[in-house]
Amino acid sequence: MKSSILIVFLMALPALAQPFGTGHQDGHFSRPETGPTATPKEKIVGHCMVVAGGGTLMAQPCGNLLLTLTPTDGGGILYSRTSNAGRFEFDVPSDKKFKIGVNSRFFQVVSPTTELERGQDISLQLSQVTPK
Repeated sequence: MKSSILIVFLMALPALAQPFGTGHQDGHFSRPETGPTATPKEKIVGHCMVVAGGGTLMAQPCGNLLLTLTPTDGGGILYSRTSNAGRFEFDVPSDKKFKIGVNSRFFQVVSPTTELERGQDISLQLSQVTPK
């Protein structure tokens, strides 16, 4: 009995060692593509902070917020949720430019307000907004 449990556990080890995906689209994680049909994707990554003011006494990481990345030429919106430390990442196609936003009525983007491209590591700053 013990040896059969050990065999089942050892057979499951390769599956446990598989990397978890990092792709964020529509708020879901997905495994990275592999093999000859894989499309290389670049990322836009960064760190999000809520700046002081508007009810916030000091700057703090914007944890667990849903961010949006909208293509400037139209197309589907990409989503990424920030970690508790404010880190985020988006998998993006190489031929597009984007505007970053936050999917919350309590925050607005302070910077960057310029178009973003793949390969950038940005410092996103949000300010708190009082809803009307």
